[in-house]
Amino acid sequence: MQNKKTIVKEQGLKIRESKIEIFLDDLGARKPAPGGGSAAALSGALGISLVQMVANFSQDNSSQIHEILRKANKIKKELLKLIDEDAEAVSIFFNKSNSLLKRKRAEQAMHKIPITICQNCEQGLELIPYLIRKGNKNLISDLKIARILLQAGAKGAKKLIHH
Repeated sequence: MQNKKTIVKEQGLKIRESKIEIFLDDLGARKPAPGGGSAAALSGALGISLVQMVANFSQDNSSQIHEILRKANKIKKELLKLIDEDAEAVSIFFNKSNSLLKRKRAEQAMHKIPITICQNCEQGLELIPYLIRKGNKNLISDLKIARILLQAGAKGAKKLIHH
């Protein structure tokens, strides 16, 4: 099934010319958001997307693979949502023209969001062992990269929790 949002080489659109370039430019700019929380969530989203890819290439059409795909999709949606939620909370918190109450709520969100990022990344990591055993053996390196990205997302989020 072809996704309409897929960046296909035949259309001449390069990934580096897509919205990710704008995000990365914003991440590297001299402004408070997006920042580390958004980067941690993106790392997790990249990792869980690789988990999805490996599951989709699996020859095993079991209920376990379908469950992995369902969980991975849920995790990815949550992590993508958290990229924006973190950036929004940080922006509100650092905007001195916002009311004290609004800034206090943003600060509370800034403490809760990394916990949720970490939980989602850890749930994503739990999906990998089955795919290592039953997934396409040609894609084991993709699972290794998925593990690294999910671990990075979780570790990054933990640094924000305990900072």
